[in-house]
Amino acid sequence: MIIWNDKDSEFYVKNYGNHFSVQLFSQLISFKSDNFILDVGCGGGQLINNIVNDNKLIKNIYGIDPSSKMIELSNKNKTNANVSFIKGYAEKIEFKDNFFDIVLILNSIFHWENIEKGLLEITRVMKKNSIIYIGEERLRHGFLHGDNELKHFKNFKNFLNKKGFRDVIRKNYFFENEGFYFFSGKK
Repeated sequence: MIIWNDKDSEFYVKNYGNHFSVQLFSQLISFKSDNFILDVGCGGGQLINNIVNDNKLIKNIYGIDPSSKMIELSNKNKTNANVSFIKGYAEKIEFKDNFFDIVLILNSIFHWENIEKGLLEITRVMKKNSIIYIGEERLRHGFLHGDNELKHFKNFKNFLNKKGFRDVIRKNYFFENEGFYFFSGKK
């Protein structure tokens, strides 16, 4: 299932590509230049571009998105030749087992067709002791975009624990009238 059509993709990149969450998220993550990094739901590639602009030595970074238009926009705006943007789905990642040191998910997990299947697939491609970083918009009353129990940040943290991630932490960030939840955990 593709969420975005071409027009929606262009609108999103233009209006939300430099959202404060992109800037904040890229500052909160920790990595080494030789890490293999995957951005799931990379959109127009803004997060990856922020990361490689701040660290020119990074060379193993990939972004996947189910929208062909988003991948086209990502490649058009690419700022580093070591970055690869590929059409792909969280539920079926076209990389071998134990490939990535870090997986990034920014404002995309609740757009996936099947969150549980996507997280299972992500754990498959993550190396032992690798790190997952998830950033999501904080809605009114502190909720996330999730359905039912996942919309509450405490339940989402527990959900990640149940899916096999350990040492899961959650932090809250606020900017003017907007909020942002940051989660991290280890495989």
